[in-house]
Amino acid sequence: MGSGHSFNAVADTPGALVSLAHLPRTMELDTATGAVQAGAGVRYAELAQWLQERGRSLHNLGSLPHISVAGSCATATHGSGDANGNLATAVEGVELVTAEGDLVALSRDEHGADFDGMVVALGALGVVTSMTLRTAPEFDVAQRVYEDLPLEALDDHFDAITGAAYSVSLFTRWRDPVIDQVWVKHRVGDAPPGGALYGRTLRWVQHFSRMELARRRAAIVRAVRDVADLRFVNGGGTGSVHTTRRERAVTEVAAGSGFYQPRLFDHYTGFSGRPAALFALPVVRRPGPGAATVLGGGYLASGVPDAGRLPQPYLPSGLSLSTTEGAGEVQTPLLGAAADSLAVGDLVWLRHAKAGELCERFSRLHLIDGPQPEDVTAVWTYRGEGKAFL
Repeated sequence: MGSGHSFNAVADTPGALVSLAHLPRTMELDTATGAVQAGAGVRYAELAQWLQERGRSLHNLGSLPHISVAGSCATATHGSGDANGNLATAVEGVELVTAEGDLVALSRDEHGADFDGMVVALGALGVVTSMTLRTAPEFDVAQRVYEDLPLEALDDHFDAITGAAYSVSLFTRWRDPVIDQVWVKHRVGDAPPGGALYGRTLRWVQHFSRMELARRRAAIVRAVRDVADLRFVNGGGTGSVHTTRRERAVTEVAAGSGFYQPRLFDHYTGFSGRPAALFALPVVRRPGPGAATVLGGGYLASGVPDAGRLPQPYLPSGLSLSTTEGAGEVQTPLLGAAADSLAVGDLVWLRHAKAGELCERFSRLHLIDGPQPEDVTAVWTYRGEGKAFL
């Protein structure tokens, strides 16, 4: 309503309307968690540019720059991308003023499953004064525009088309039996090693492979059910859950270690997760301004050795590996302004690149189910159990 972009009567009232447009345009980034608190009057164009200047980004955006963060999230504005949650799914905290005049703070950690309804509340809970959103490392997007897609082709291959990239948008004027434009967006910063041509080729191979696999799986299921009772059909792999789940032949999907988002899964344009497994290394030296050295860290993932197989400094944000030294078995130098806030003994949290590095290097994993010490459970890895499989 306030930014003039509403397609329903949710804000129509004979009573008073409260505009948040003149609230202070406050934006504050927590470099430890990567979360950003934005005042309710902040618009997405302002927030996106402000975050980019600090090396951060949002996982999804609406198509219009002038819509407000608070209003868009409170009305579940969709954004785009089959595997991307709508704009409200990035919200981790809400501050609002109730009808009684109380300032109330709500959070996803505290309220769990009920929090989604508190975010998309359509103004029913009170006047939102700020929202805290989860951010991701900065990335660029490249877009290709395809014209005059026949509606018949869209109907036959709807899931394959809308799931072909990080974000796919369809536009039509309903004058002819065609989609006038198809906007296909890929994350440039997350293109696989080898360059843009390799990444584009790989995505097309994946696209046609998914279609071929779906046809073969359906045929196999029909053949088996002709001779036996088939109770369930499993499919998946973390990077293809969003497409496999649409197959009628599949009754359940499975996700592997990619579900906790090691950094190589940042390269999947059709899958966007949240890093859920980290390891910590202590700072052992401060050699100078903008530099800190941590103990160990040379945990290289399997595959062709390159920079993409190295661990990634994650928290505090703003640190990077040295391009001349990378990650070392004994010590790893880290560079960036955030190093100046670190002292010897502080921990730096890193993301592993692939899947097996944590269980190869550490004897135990700590499973965190809440903020209290009793919410942490330690489990043995196969290294901790003294096992070696290959």
